[in-house]
Amino acid sequence: MSRARPQRTCAACRTERARDELIRLVVGPNGSVFVDVRAKLPGRGAYVCPQRSCVDRLCARPEILRRAFKAPVDSTELAARVLEASTQRAIDALSLVARTGGLIGGAAQLERLARRQQSLAGLVFAADAADRAKRNASKLFDGVPCFQCSLDAASLGEVIGKGPRAVVGIRYSALSETLLQELARAEALG
Repeated sequence: MSRARPQRTCAACRTERARDELIRLVVGPNGSVFVDVRAKLPGRGAYVCPQRSCVDRLCARPEILRRAFKAPVDSTELAARVLEASTQRAIDALSLVARTGGLIGGAAQLERLARRQQSLAGLVFAADAADRAKRNASKLFDGVPCFQCSLDAASLGEVIGKGPRAVVGIRYSALSETLLQELARAEALG
């Protein structure tokens, strides 16, 4: 029998979701609000949806967090901190999947894979990928989720331990679902 996933409510929009679908925030001793990436830091936490509109609402209305934490808060730089933490999680997940052999880098390898009629869990495009490269890769794997990464081709290649890559394919694996979630979260916040 499977356990029910713990539920939490977004402080901004008041939507109830599974705890692991939300971003946990904590307040430091000086009143600054920080992102609790692993959701393990001690103390009272507040949760926010991984959507730009919810984060922006918390920044615009600090009284929401003040009420949630029952303490004075400083929410300046909150949007930047949430985006940075989410982007870093996506990059870390990308790196981890690459180390397990779950990524296919480069247009030529993706074309070979498509010719063999093998499918992918998703595609990641570098920030400086040409529109033509994006179109071609998307056509090869029609219907596959595509994500725009904040890294340029050189940095994307470096993260996955290869040379510059404008397009990277994600194979189905145990970690691919986590990677897709992190990429979607980072994209929704960006």
